[in-house]
Amino acid sequence: MYNLDIFDVCQIQPTWNDIYFGLKNKFLELESVREYAVRCLESSNEYSEEITELALINDDILNVMEIIEKIIGKEHNTQNELTSIKWQYCIIKSLLNERLNFEELSGKLDVIYADFHYPEDMEEFISYMPIKDNYNPTEHTKEENEKRILRKVYDFLEKKMNELND
Repeated sequence: MYNLDIFDVCQIQPTWNDIYFGLKNKFLELESVREYAVRCLESSNEYSEEITELALINDDILNVMEIIEKIIGKEHNTQNELTSIKWQYCIIKSLLNERLNFEELSGKLDVIYADFHYPEDMEEFISYMPIKDNYNPTEHTKEENEKRILRKVYDFLEKKMNELND
């Protein structure tokens, strides 16, 4: 599970769609929903009965999701792809900020790949996926192979940031 800090670190303002997606995909706990509702009320950007209710949170995830669905309304369906991109970007960027060795990072990337239902654009840096270009890892050192994979991760993040900025 993650918390809202991953958005803060990436300097991306989450939306209620992002919160809903995170809760639905078990990236967030109910406490993060309450925290976001409190942020909204404190910033006075958003105020509604629903947000106030979420700030007081209860432990019924279905009730919380129904309340968020009321908040996001029709915009929910049009924001799913953008929301997924935000989550991918923030999760992977936050992993890179952790001081993980390459094997730990690779293992976590493999899990994220599954969490997002195996997106094709992540395949190039997933440990068990076949290499699609003519690169032959046996002709390179372990360090060179790791740098290549990390470069692919950074390229992916750059691509996602560009998609977010479009």
